[in-house]
Amino acid sequence: MPWNRGVGLGEHWWGPDQNGNWLGAVGLAAFAVVSLVTSVHTDELSLRLVVVTVLWVAGAAAGWMLLRGRPAWTLLMWPLLLSACVLVLNRNAPVAAALVVGIQTIGFLYIGLTQRPLRFLVLMPVAWGVAWLAYGLPPAAAAIRLAVATVVWVISAEFPARLLRRLAENQRVLAQIAHTDVLTGLANRTQMHAAIAELDDRSRAGADPSAIVLIDLDHFKGYNDTAGHLAGDSVLAAFGRCLAEGVRPDDSAYRFGGEEFLLLLPHTDVDTALELVGSLRSTWRRQGSGITFSAGVATSLQEADGHLLAAKRAGRDVVVTSRGTHSR
Repeated sequence: MPWNRGVGLGEHWWGPDQNGNWLGAVGLAAFAVVSLVTSVHTDELSLRLVVVTVLWVAGAAAGWMLLRGRPAWTLLMWPLLLSACVLVLNRNAPVAAALVVGIQTIGFLYIGLTQRPLRFLVLMPVAWGVAWLAYGLPPAAAAIRLAVATVVWVISAEFPARLLRRLAENQRVLAQIAHTDVLTGLANRTQMHAAIAELDDRSRAGADPSAIVLIDLDHFKGYNDTAGHLAGDSVLAAFGRCLAEGVRPDDSAYRFGGEEFLLLLPHTDVDTALELVGSLRSTWRRQGSGITFSAGVATSLQEADGHLLAAKRAGRDVVVTSRGTHSR
């Protein structure tokens, strides 16, 4: 999967309409309450600040509703709103704001957990301005504190983002290994069963028929015993490529097990499937391995298995459908 979306709690881990969005809303509301409590201790509590706090909490709830189901990048709203709240607090309770301005670090951490690398740059100019105002220090001292804060912000955002990116990439690799046959590159039986179940659901819903082709390489065990397992593996890999390149874009090929393979052909009747198998047989013959294959074609796995057994009994190198045996 291309790396074009956020990686982390916001998308690949929790989902933008689940805990990533919920955490942002709760964090903003919690900060509003903390700001109110801090203003009490600094003797800066006012009716205006109480009203603003209530509006912050209501806004957090409204934001949570608006962002449900939205793309991950929209979660950037939460750290931006957090910095905006610090700015508002600075106008109403500057001493309290100076005490809680460090909360912006949590905003950068949130970005690191919900966004891809370098997206924290969106928040950086806002955070600089808010911190400069909230520090209330001479320019030289404020610049030093801002430089230190910037280093902390970058680490807080980038380390989780890059770590989660690496974890997500590893998860994709492991998922691919778990669902792919290493030798042939085709999907394995885990994927196959899920795809068959999906086709069955479509069939019950009245969708167009789908064909299933079960294929067996003829006398493959004898070839393995004579030529060796490495040569046999080479044949299996080549046949896998033949299937992968020979099916249509909406079709799918699987290694069923051993020298058996399976094709799922959505929205395809048996006659069309038979034509496709004929084309695959011609292509495979041109590869020059000398190994033929037998196939059973039907609209269910059980029927295809029965037809494949009939093809073997008929002498192999044939295709069997409900309409009979086809040698070409």
